[in-house]
Amino acid sequence: MDIMSLPVWKRGLKFMRKSVLALLLLLVLVLGCTACSKSETAIEVSEPIIMGTGYFGDYVLLLRLYEGKYESDYSIGPGFGPNWTGEYELVVMESGSDTVLSRYQLTEWNENLCFQESFDLQVTDLNSDGCMEVLIGQYGASNFNLYKMYYIDADLQIGYYSQIGELTISSQDLSPALEVSGDKVVYSVYDNARGEMVTGEIDITALYLQEY
Repeated sequence: MDIMSLPVWKRGLKFMRKSVLALLLLLVLVLGCTACSKSETAIEVSEPIIMGTGYFGDYVLLLRLYEGKYESDYSIGPGFGPNWTGEYELVVMESGSDTVLSRYQLTEWNENLCFQESFDLQVTDLNSDGCMEVLIGQYGASNFNLYKMYYIDADLQIGYYSQIGELTISSQDLSPALEVSGDKVVYSVYDNARGEMVTGEIDITALYLQEY
């Protein structure tokens, strides 16, 4: 029967039934997506987990999660997937040895760090003074990450370049290699106001440890 031949009240009733069914279907979809976005039960870390590794000379630098948890996040966003969250430390060891020569807890971030996979640490002597530098980053936004720079001195002690502070760099790497141009350490960062990449600079004299 043609629906237009039905009385107005019956046509209205059919329309209401279809609307209710559509709303119920939408509700099921929303609830289903909400359930999918929930994380699995977090697993507490019982022993150090290595998330970053970098080699320099006869030594290896490790980024380790020493207290925290692992969980998978199914919500849409930068945290989608596996997450290793908690308190991290940098550790220097002799290559091929299990002996820890020095360690440094990354407390400068004032929050738990989170990494989703292991990665390479780019350990480099940027100013040729015999001390090594390395960047550690965290997600910032779709076009940049936030970084802090650490050093390893001649005695293999690890420290933080507090006078350099936090760096905003447009890189997908969590430990990118930087370049030296003259007396500057340079990197690229996206300028939202200008809509283009610009060059950021660090005065290379800031890397000499006697200033700290």
